[in-house]
Amino acid sequence: KWSGKGAYLACLLGTLMASIAHSDDYFSDIERHILHKKLRERFDLTQEDITILCEIADEQGLDFDRYEITVEVNRLLNINDRKLFMECLFEIATADGLLKHEEIEELRNLTKALKISHKDFIACKVRYKSKIK
Repeated sequence: KWSGKGAYLACLLGTLMASIAHSDDYFSDIERHILHKKLRERFDLTQEDITILCEIADEQGLDFDRYEITVEVNRLLNINDRKLFMECLFEIATADGLLKHEEIEELRNLTKALKISHKDFIACKVRYKSKIK
């Protein structure tokens, strides 16, 4: 579980996860499934709450204030939790068995805004690229 709790944080993180899924202009069913799964694993919310959060995140797509959301996430999560969250972002990006240029660039921008080092970003990218067949 992430140290920050509740629907507010789940909505913030869900929006960022959806932004990765939308970065290649296609939010696939497998990406949607991973987003649901990660929110279920990390938050004590009902299935109905998670469904609603995912619908909101999906509607947000790429039309949100990245700065405002990442400032809040940085305030609510410590660096270790943000690194764990980066792993979730990579899981969504690679859910379809690909890691597209658009997804990598969105991941790079988000991890930079989340104050995660470039070294940690590259290490995570290499780990997830090696999992893709």
